[in-house]
Amino acid sequence: MNGIISGLLRWCVALSLGLLIAGIVFSHALILPGLLLLIATPILRVIVSVVAFTLEKEWAFVGITTVVLLLLFLSFTLGK
Repeated sequence: MNGIISGLLRWCVALSLGLLIAGIVFSHALILPGLLLLIATPILRVIVSVVAFTLEKEWAFVGITTVVLLLLFLSFTLGK
C-alpha cells in the first residue's frame, strides 16, 4: 500500500511541477491545472487509502480515513 501511495504522490507532484513550469515558460493557461492537481494530490492520497484499507479489511482505518475524506470535502465545499 505504501508503495502505491508514494508513487501516486510522486507522479502527481511531478506532473503538477511540470505544468507549473510549462505555464511559466509557455502559456499561463497551464498554471491553473498545475495548481489544481497539486491541491488534489492529498485528496487522491486519502481516496487511495480508503480503497487500500477496504481491500485489507482494516475496518477501523476505513472508518477513520472516510471521516478524514468527508472532512476534506466539507472544508472545500464550505471554505471561502
